[in-house]
Amino acid sequence: MDELDMPEVLGIDRAGLIDGIARSVDIFDFARVSAEALELSFPADVISNVIICGMGGSAIAGDLIATTHYERTRVP
Repeated sequence: MDELDMPEVLGIDRAGLIDGIARSVDIFDFARVSAEALELSFPADVISNVIICGMGGSAIAGDLIATTHYERTRVP
């Protein structure tokens, strides 16, 4: 049994954040595949900045993307 599946932990994680984090790789893969299939009406190289913002637990998306794309970004 995984420690994160213990009833005590699941009772604390009422919002299902553990499951959301566990599925984040699949969600990011789906988003990447969807974005790669997107046909833009303007050249992608005109995009110079992307802002991802959030507060509290919502900020984890920006943290994960910044961490996984650290070598390819010019700013934190």
